[in-house]
Amino acid sequence: MQNDIIAKMVARVEERAHHIADIIRTQKALDRPHITRKDLDLEQALGAAIKVLHESLRKRNIAVQVHCNGAPREIRIQESQFHQMMVNLIKNSIEAIDDLAAVDGLEETPCICIRAYPEGDFLCLDVMDNGIGIDGKNFKIVFVAGYTTKKAGSGLGLHSAANFVIGTGGQKIHALSDGIGKGATLRVMLRLSSILPAADKPFTTAGN
Repeated sequence: MQNDIIAKMVARVEERAHHIADIIRTQKALDRPHITRKDLDLEQALGAAIKVLHESLRKRNIAVQVHCNGAPREIRIQESQFHQMMVNLIKNSIEAIDDLAAVDGLEETPCICIRAYPEGDFLCLDVMDNGIGIDGKNFKIVFVAGYTTKKAGSGLGLHSAANFVIGTGGQKIHALSDGIGKGATLRVMLRLSSILPAADKPFTTAGN
């Protein structure tokens, strides 16, 4: 019995160490003068991030929805950093659902919804969940390096994601929530002019 507990603890530590190593590699990449970008199918890129966390989602029976209607089909961006950002955001939603389950239990099917849509000069990516939610006074500090509400958290995931968004010329990530117990949305705003393939015409929504 004790050996099983120790084995599980070691596995959790190893998983956390790998996650922190991935984040540090992403942060170091942001400091490189030349970052290779490539054209990515947006919906496929989002699907790849979800696939990384498939087992965690399956164990918790979390339903995931992706909606890209109205968004550009392809974006030009640094693939590994975009991928890591999305993994961090989805992982944060998973942990928020875990927190709600531990405190009040889940009264509805746990769900994460990812929406991509244009808004003005930006491509918005909303990662929405029906987890524990965020106290309004913490909207800004959730992205500060080292801030975490988790006992085993690194406090680097959302900070790394925010740095990547700013590095692309986008706005910071916005935290939105009606309060504790009411779910949350993390909204990424990437500047369209910096992520659309250069050969493309300016992106407009239907009817413009």
